[in-house]
Amino acid sequence: MNETRTTNSPIARIPNGLLCKIFAYACARNELAFTLYAYGDSASYFPAFCINQVCQRWRNIARADPKLWAGEINVDLTVIERAYAQTGASRRFVRRFRKILSLYLHLSNPELLALTITGGDVGLLPRPNGGSGNEGLSAFTEILDHLHRVRLLSVSIPALRWIESNAPPMQDPALESVKIMGSSRTGCSTRFFSQMPRLRTWKQVVDDFIPTHLPYAQLTKFVTGWIEWDTALRALVQCPALKRLDVSLYTADSNTQVFYPSTLSFPQLTSFRLSIDDPTDFAYIFGLLETPRLSKLKVSWEMVSGMDAVRTDDWPEWHWPHQEFYAFLARSKCRLSTLRVVDLCLSSKDRKAHQEAPPRAGAVHCRGTRQGRQYGR
Repeated sequence: MNETRTTNSPIARIPNGLLCKIFAYACARNELAFTLYAYGDSASYFPAFCINQVCQRWRNIARADPKLWAGEINVDLTVIERAYAQTGASRRFVRRFRKILSLYLHLSNPELLALTITGGDVGLLPRPNGGSGNEGLSAFTEILDHLHRVRLLSVSIPALRWIESNAPPMQDPALESVKIMGSSRTGCSTRFFSQMPRLRTWKQVVDDFIPTHLPYAQLTKFVTGWIEWDTALRALVQCPALKRLDVSLYTADSNTQVFYPSTLSFPQLTSFRLSIDDPTDFAYIFGLLETPRLSKLKVSWEMVSGMDAVRTDDWPEWHWPHQEFYAFLARSKCRLSTLRVVDLCLSSKDRKAHQEAPPRAGAVHCRGTRQGRQYGR
């Protein structure tokens, strides 16, 4: 009777195609949080395991094809030590954390992973010998054995330092995209990524983070927070394969020798966003660029992150670098489909010229201030 009831249930009659969509939607993101609140609960959210409890058919499908549910996993290493002291539940919770993480990694093998690691503190992360500032985080070490399966990696600065120090050698790593999160004024080594043959995307949502030993020559997408001018140029001259570049540059007050390349050539670049803290540097940048395939260009003037923005009205001696800009367009022979100019004061004559002068920009969008008034379209 039970078998008959299960066979005839509405859930059992769902077509496989629709079932795949349900799995993909429900399991797009799995949250495994090390956070333990004062009342003893965690913030974990694991639909990948919940679908196994619906019925035997769903369990069999999930076991047979893990790519249906092994989408993205976010491991949150935020530790609220007071909560552990209040609840006295740290050992029990650590065992649960280890069991869930181990089960997920085991059942999802050999599918590729999208892994996000947030939170954490250098003093709390586990060490290779099994010791750590907090014994619970030793449960995290198992993920090191599965790093070769990670295709998309988003990682905080503390976790990156730990991975850099403890990751084992890998055969044929699958890593294609990296996102660095958090804040750092000192940076850290990125030598771990130097032997990643599939790495194409590098994104750092961090100001003043200095990536070292990256395989720059194979990158096709490079996105940065605010980064010092000299450091950025030394990296960019090594990136001939870029298709998208999104960079914010500032000039540091330093007596060190500044690097001035003779050219910045990006034969494959189609999208370029540039923010700088000194508008007079636009002329120099336009004088360097060679981008024959560029179609989308956005330039803006902003103050370095954390400071109030001002507009080019405060620089009355500054003017849009007509000669350098049109020389860049003529030299590159690119055909812009979109030009966006933000917080740079352009006259209506300038905007019209950008639309009409060859090579024409299909759409010109300007936003800034002029004579104390906001304008934009």
